[in-house]
Amino acid sequence: MRLCYVTCFPLFLLLQTAVSIPCNWSGWGSCDSTRSFLNASDAAIGEYDGIISNVYLTSIDLRNSLDRWAEKQDESVKEAYEKRKQQVLSNTDQANQLRLRLAENSTDEVLRVMQQLIQISTNQSISPVQQSIQISEIMNSEPDAVALEILNIEHQVVSVGLQKTYIRGNETWIPENSAFELNLNLDEVSSGTDVEVNGIGEEEALLTPNDE
Repeated sequence: MRLCYVTCFPLFLLLQTAVSIPCNWSGWGSCDSTRSFLNASDAAIGEYDGIISNVYLTSIDLRNSLDRWAEKQDESVKEAYEKRKQQVLSNTDQANQLRLRLAENSTDEVLRVMQQLIQISTNQSISPVQQSIQISEIMNSEPDAVALEILNIEHQVVSVGLQKTYIRGNETWIPENSAFELNLNLDEVSSGTDVEVNGIGEEEALLTPNDE
């Protein structure tokens, strides 16, 4: 029986946010939103979480809705929001660069699929639901060897601490961890050597929240 990559794949299940909010591979959103906006009122945090949990908004509509939300808050909350937004976007860019670097060390087929998946995940005109459907179609149409190599690459990306993974039943949630910047040796990652992220061991890094 063919493997169901969509239900077991952290990256591509959409594949953004307090573990109860969908975390999407394009990196938008904050999976520790309440900690990021401690100075916001309960009502404001509830409104924020309501926006970011709407998986039917397109990425651009989500961004615009969150920007409008931030404009209604006081300066400290707006600053925290902007800082978090830029960090998540930076983390996402670094993660995608790493995915491509690792895919380039694999086969042409793996690189082709990875490029397609990144293109879908960064498409601002579709929603997370649409992204998930398109990504699942690609993953389940590829040969097992290609799909498993994509999974292996994502495991390596996760291992350097760019993301933390939470699994709930048949769904996978991927909070972006803003505490880390990409700092790795590609040869170490490819060989399976334990990697430190900004001097923090892998296991410790994945458990360290961003409380700044």
